[in-house]
Amino acid sequence: MDKLPRTIHAPRLTLRPFSLDDVEPRFTYCADEDWAEYFPIAQPYTMADAEEFIAGRMLDVWGQDPAWWAADLDGLLVGHVGLWPDPTNRQAELGYGIARGHWGQGLATEAASYVVNAVFGSTGIERVFARADVRNGASRRVLEKIGLKFAGEVRGSRVLRGNRIDEVYFAIMRSDWRILCGS
Repeated sequence: MDKLPRTIHAPRLTLRPFSLDDVEPRFTYCADEDWAEYFPIAQPYTMADAEEFIAGRMLDVWGQDPAWWAADLDGLLVGHVGLWPDPTNRQAELGYGIARGHWGQGLATEAASYVVNAVFGSTGIERVFARADVRNGASRRVLEKIGLKFAGEVRGSRVLRGNRIDEVYFAIMRSDWRILCGS
């Protein structure tokens, strides 16, 4: 995973390492209860939570820990993309979030697709998968737009704020990605 680029330039976003300047915007979008509805983060979300998250990302060892990118739009943090590698099974889990004020602009699709392209273009990972709360139609549409295929639904797969939720899984294989990108 150390071959993954630390910075990825997409048409509108720069996916980059997190910095201390990201604490306040991270707090702002994560403290939004509507934004956090489907995310397994503390609610209420505090400034200390944001500081801990950013410090953790700054201390991560690139290539050994999960990969995290800050989604930067014109110099402002508007979200994130995370990638959790499983080298034994040559796969990685993709996750993302975009601040509610930027929903509906295609930024999640842009960020996630550029990370998937980086994974398949620079590593030996053969499968990228993602999961979403079954009720989160917007996230499901993002995954479909970037070429991931529905792989199944798991009833009661995790507990979110005291409630057991169902999740849908989507995946893309390297061979499918080659077809989509014309390689």
